[in-house]
Formats: sequence, C-alpha cells, structure tokens
Amino acid sequence: MTTSHAPSGTFPIGLNRALAIAFLVLGVLNLLLYAVTSSRPLLNLILGLVLGFTGVTYLRGQALLVTPTEVQRKSPLGMVGKRFPITSLADLRFDDKKLIHVPTGERIAVLGWNADKADVARLRDAVELAGVRSAGAASSTPPPPPPET
Repeated sequence: MTTSHAPSGTFPIGLNRALAIAFLVLGVLNLLLYAVTSSRPLLNLILGLVLGFTGVTYLRGQALLVTPTEVQRKSPLGMVGKRFPITSLADLRFDDKKLIHVPTGERIAVLGWNADKADVARLRDAVELAGVRSAGAASSTPPPPPPET
C-alpha cells in the first residue's frame, strides 16, 4: 500500500493489493452463499468473515516500514515482528527479491508476490542510489600515504 503522507526518507512497503482484493471477493462470495443457500451455513459464514478480515488487513497493512534509522518487519495485522537498525539506506542491499541487512548479513524479507511492486521498486531505487553514493564517497577519499622507511 503506497502511503502518500509518509515522511521523507520513509518507505512503507505495502502488501499485494491484488491478493487483498481476491481475499475480499472470496469473503463476500462466501457471505452471499451463507445468506442465499442453506448448504453449510456455518462454514460459509466463518469462511466469509475470515477471508474478508484477511482482505481488509492486506489492504491496510504493510510488509515492511523502512525509516532513516531502522527497518521494521511487520505482520499483516501491523505488529512489528523484528527491527533492524540502519544508519542509512546503504546498510541495505537487494539480492534478487531478498532485502539484506548488510551489517549482519541477515535476510530481512523476501519481497516477491506478497509485496506491492511499486513500493518495492521505489525502495530498490533508493537503496541502489544510496549504495552508489556510499561507494563513490569511499573511493573519493585518497589512500593513506605509504609508510616511510
């Protein structure tokens, strides 16, 4: 879910909207079956409510929240599962669809079918730009002088 009012330097990575809509449609269909037919009414009611709730949480939820100081891995309900401290986006890198925490080498998340593609693309561009900047800053410093003999 793309959040337009996110503070500068903050990257909310939403959950897949197509999946959310699919859950909502399935939930509504099950609730309609509950209302219209007498075939397994309790099952259709429970399934409809669970699928509908899952769809709403996917529409509103985030997979990750990247701030200037940390990356928060979240559950679809919005609870923070784990935090990864960062000093800049250069502390992150992408390995295909995996977001890696460079200081620890730990995988933060796999941002594939479950994440919003536009949000992931924005984060990938920012991480790659930060990596290029930090590599450029490191190479622009002159090497230390050789020791005198």
